Amino acid sequence: MAEKTIALNLKVNPGNAPESIGSLKQSIKDLKNAAVQAGENSPIGQKFLKEAAEAQDRLGRSEEHTSELQSRF
Repeated sequence: MAEKTIALNLKVNPGNAPESIGSLKQSIKDLKNAAVQAGENSPIGQKFLKEAAEAQDRLGRSEEHTSELQSRF
């Protein structure tokens, strides 16, 4: 079995809200890319995918709230 080493420079703190929708979308992409690099089935890859899914949920809720507010005006 071949051994694979991957260097990642990624800081993840899902408790802190991103400054913009764009930065949230970029965080999701970064987490997914990190999961692929680490191996999607590895423990760290699974952690990255879980955090990407949580960020995607936050993005979806934000977009739903925005749509609701827009429909009121």
